[in-house]
Amino acid sequence: MIIYLDTSALVKQYIQERASDAVAELIVAAENSGTAIITHVEMASALSRAARSELIQQNEAHAAWEDFISDWPYLTRLKLSSQLIERAAALAWDYRLRD
Repeated sequence: MIIYLDTSALVKQYIQERASDAVAELIVAAENSGTAIITHVEMASALSRAARSELIQQNEAHAAWEDFISDWPYLTRLKLSSQLIERAAALAWDYRLRD
């Protein structure tokens, strides 16, 4: 199985949220896990925001960031082209996907 993880899913691997266990199970079961290259920036933002909002402690955010950075080389990183963005938008519209 190959899985794609957007930032909102991938962050569940690094901080405990609802559905964190399900994401962890998917990652373990997957032959390959991928994400968009922009996830690197979005993950920094998400972890920083979680600490600022006091959802997690600052040291937990830092540890989660370090874990993510360690895992980053093992994720397949997809470059985003305008064609891919347009296709994703069409699928989101057609299948009523949520953010």
